[in-house]
Amino acid sequence: MKEEFYAVAFRKTLYESLEQLQRDLDEYLAFYNRERAYQGYRTQGRTPFQTWSIEVSSRIKEGFHNGKKYHKLHGQGMRLPEYGDRRPSAEFLKWHNENVYRS
Repeated sequence: MKEEFYAVAFRKTLYESLEQLQRDLDEYLAFYNRERAYQGYRTQGRTPFQTWSIEVSSRIKEGFHNGKKYHKLHGQGMRLPEYGDRRPSAEFLKWHNENVYRS
């Protein structure tokens, strides 16, 4: 964050208020998480928002009476566990999507 946002922002702008800095930071984070494609192991060309958002099968509406409740979650971002060792393995998620989950 320091090199990618602050170092660049402080070279380009003389901030006169914390609110002005916060607006620029919020705008940068929206771009960083929703528009900028990553090439990392977990993201593989997707944005972090695409990688870590909830995907609800369309079948859940047909097979379960509470499907509408869950379908509202589709596309929303997930809150991941703070520590990486508590996060789901990308390998296991891939297996689940290929073998269990069916849209």
